[in-house]
Amino acid sequence: MKNKFKVSLVVFLIVILGCFTSVFADNTNDGNEIGKSNFNNTVDNSAKVGDQLLHPEIGWKRVDDNNKNFTYSSSMGAITDSRDYNSTAHTTISKNQSYAEIKFRFYGSKLRIIACTWQDHSKKIYVDIDGNIEVYNPSVKNQFVTLAYEKSDLQLKCHDVKIYTDVKGDPNVVNGVWFNLDAIDIDSTGYLVDSESTLATGITLNKNTSSLEVGQTDTLTAAVTPNDTTNKAVTWTSSDPNVVTVDSNGKVTAVKEGKATITAVTQDGSNLSVQCTINVINSTTISLNKTTDSINVGQTDNLLADVSPSTEGVTWTSSDSSVVTVDGSGKITGVKEGQATITAATADGKTSKCTVTVSQEVNTDKAVLSITMTNGQTKQFNVTMDVVNKFIDWYKLRAAGSGDPFFQFDITDPSKPNVVKTDYIIFDKISSFEVDNYK
Repeated sequence: MKNKFKVSLVVFLIVILGCFTSVFADNTNDGNEIGKSNFNNTVDNSAKVGDQLLHPEIGWKRVDDNNKNFTYSSSMGAITDSRDYNSTAHTTISKNQSYAEIKFRFYGSKLRIIACTWQDHSKKIYVDIDGNIEVYNPSVKNQFVTLAYEKSDLQLKCHDVKIYTDVKGDPNVVNGVWFNLDAIDIDSTGYLVDSESTLATGITLNKNTSSLEVGQTDTLTAAVTPNDTTNKAVTWTSSDPNVVTVDSNGKVTAVKEGKATITAVTQDGSNLSVQCTINVINSTTISLNKTTDSINVGQTDNLLADVSPSTEGVTWTSSDSSVVTVDGSGKITGVKEGQATITAATADGKTSKCTVTVSQEVNTDKAVLSITMTNGQTKQFNVTMDVVNKFIDWYKLRAAGSGDPFFQFDITDPSKPNVVKTDYIIFDKISSFEVDNYK
């Protein structure tokens, strides 16, 4: 019965301790621990330097000493001790070392050093953060997993950290330096970065502002400096994807009217960013009430432009003003026979066109043209005044010594509409002619 009771008690303790541990923190995908509760279960962070802090507090993440991004001097080595966080720590390998150093780079705004404090440890441990040096003393009470140092007012960015000590100026050191690192706590969203990589120091875009119409696209290009930056990749985000979207290559697409900010952020841990403001307007459209038109010389017509948005102005032009002119309201006037293109354009370059053909006005009034020949014969032709005018023009031209020697009349017999008879009048055979016109 005693043995059964012991086994049951052990199982009970394992279960209880396992549940108890899970209350304090969650493990991340990289094995780091995110704080779920504060020291002594207070509302705010309450742990102070010197407290035994077995788990990170809310808003903190714990990174164990065996993370690959820690660099230790040769005077330090890994140890296993169940009293340390996760049963591991790095410490000076013997007390006769004259110098020990730990280096790492992290992205975040705050740092806690978790270490074993012991009365015979070195009294001066230097913490160099981006060239700013502070000192803490781990030579106090004997305790594992101790909050030995805290810095919580850093700028949110990558920080280069060096923790070190040496025998100089430390009266507590007789036989060499002695200190260790159990873990560090940083921002819950922070992370360690390869300290040997070259971080970005600058980032620019090919443009800071851009205007697009709905449906249009553009590509933003990020330039990361210096040229030997190890990781030049950037992350693209839009402040309002309902207005403008952006893909992983910086291609932006205008979705609807409005304004959005596109941000590019370096991925190497430097957390540098640059922005471009995109202004999206509704696309302009323009169309004319006709794409072709026919007018006579001297005749006018009005072209109408349908523009959206209606506030857009329209500019009118003619491809040949000697054939057709157009005014600022779209009124066209035929000048001479020919063809020209009228273009209506918006301020942003959208156009709509109409091809205008100009003809001489045809006089359709009826007339009887009587021509007396030199042999006394009279020929009569029922024609339009347009034909009469052409005959007179030909006669004048021929009388001046040029033009064809004859004029051609096409005669149609109403009883035979598909048969056309041609009568040629020789100029030299004409004695006289007269015209009787009627409506």
